[in-house]
Amino acid sequence: MRFLTIICALSLSLSVASAEPVARPLTHARLHAGPTIAVFGALRTPSRFLLIPADLLTGQISFENAQFTSVIVSAPLAAFSVPLPGGKRRLDGFEVSAEMQVLKHFSLESSWEMTGALVLRSGEIPLGRRASFNLAWGNGLSYAFSPPRLELGPGRLPGADTPQLLWHMSAEAEFAAAASPGYSGFMRIHHRSGVFGLIAPEWSGSNYLGIGLRYRYR
Repeated sequence: MRFLTIICALSLSLSVASAEPVARPLTHARLHAGPTIAVFGALRTPSRFLLIPADLLTGQISFENAQFTSVIVSAPLAAFSVPLPGGKRRLDGFEVSAEMQVLKHFSLESSWEMTGALVLRSGEIPLGRRASFNLAWGNGLSYAFSPPRLELGPGRLPGADTPQLLWHMSAEAEFAAAASPGYSGFMRIHHRSGVFGLIAPEWSGSNYLGIGLRYRYR
């Protein structure tokens, strides 16, 4: 009799557990989740970092005669999911990666630059059944190998004692299609600043907006 009681209790607990709703994923992990290499080209814009998306969508964006091309490599460090309040949904496929970028500036700005950053990337957000996108935000340091000509120095004069080491941020939207596994295109903001005067005058820095192509290894 005691044995039957135990069996019934186990069966009841299993049925209750199976009835518990599983959190529905709103994003999903990338099929290719290894190191990446990318080529990126961008134009300098006078728009402020936080206003660039709005200026782009409203057609108010403008550019200056300064460009760069770069090679970006990254390697994933950790992957995780984010449960949402209520327990009914979750965000899968979040990733933290280490990134390094080497840039060559052209036209009015002519110098080499290197950045290193940690990048937080969201999971893939479906665009129908055959495509998806994700969002990424990077933070680190940027070093210009010669004083930038167009950035402002301590006296607010272009190219006059301009800081070479500044804070680096990037904001990115990456798009991928099922027809091209491993490959993705992206639009990205490249930002240098003094972090509101913390490491350099608050008017130091520059903003660039551009597009790139990435390959993600398995």
